[in-house]
Amino acid sequence: MGKAKILSVLLMAVSVLLAQETGFEPPYQGLKLLGDSTALECPVCVTDMQKRAFRIIDQALPSGKEIETSPGFTLVRNGSCKDGELLMSSYLERKTVGEDPQKGRILAPLFVFYFHTKRHHLVGIKSEDMTGENADTQYGGAADGITRMFTGRLVLIPYGYGDGATFIYFQKENKIQVQCRILDLKRIE
Repeated sequence: MGKAKILSVLLMAVSVLLAQETGFEPPYQGLKLLGDSTALECPVCVTDMQKRAFRIIDQALPSGKEIETSPGFTLVRNGSCKDGELLMSSYLERKTVGEDPQKGRILAPLFVFYFHTKRHHLVGIKSEDMTGENADTQYGGAADGITRMFTGRLVLIPYGYGDGATFIYFQKENKIQVQCRILDLKRIE
């Protein structure tokens, strides 16, 4: 019984480590700093806090990083997504990071993945970093308003005009848009 129990515990520990290894979590510390920066009045303080956040996010989201869906983590397209954007099922809404007496709730940025196709892309995206037509077909047409869930894999791609190696921060919208190429996308029916 002793050896069987030890073996069972070891197998369970390895399973947990493998699940953690394949899972993906957004860089919450950087997102919290960006959210906190929205409550500051001092422009120099805002810029400083954003620079610190960008360094953290940049380290967590390097070009070439592959992200794969897993149990409990799917990709979602809903009415708040612009064409080419996907949300994480575990991060569908901005997270509250604090409370400000004058401004109310302080929210972390919305976190979205943005893939590029011939139909929708940003200037500066190389043709080899664009997503193929099969994934775009699975995704659906522009602004059809239907909520869809997907499994799949994506790879982060470089974007030379962003706030980091792979992302843009839209301060007015309080949104981080991570540039990617879809490797595999399957609609969950």
